[in-house]
Amino acid sequence: MNECAASRRQFCSRSQLATSLTRRFTKAFAAELKGTKLVVTPGDERAVNADLAITSGTWVLSGDTPPPPGAATKGTYLNTLVKQGGKWLIAGSAPIPAPAKP
Repeated sequence: MNECAASRRQFCSRSQLATSLTRRFTKAFAAELKGTKLVVTPGDERAVNADLAITSGTWVLSGDTPPPPGAATKGTYLNTLVKQGGKWLIAGSAPIPAPAKP
């Protein structure tokens, strides 16, 4: 659970989400993912209206340490952004693993 969910806030700011993700990734990349590199590539950004946007992109894990069995090594992500008080906040984030090869 991230800090925003733990405090029962409805939305996280980009910096709050980044801080939460950085802590989780730092822990994971120091342990079971040591030697692994995460590359995030921003893709499309679409405004739904003046206060709502959807962003997407791709992510890839690479490096010397193989991921745990069954774990995805690449995929896409979708972020839902909401503008409140003049600031864009991340209302939702969904990493979507690429389908496994048969």
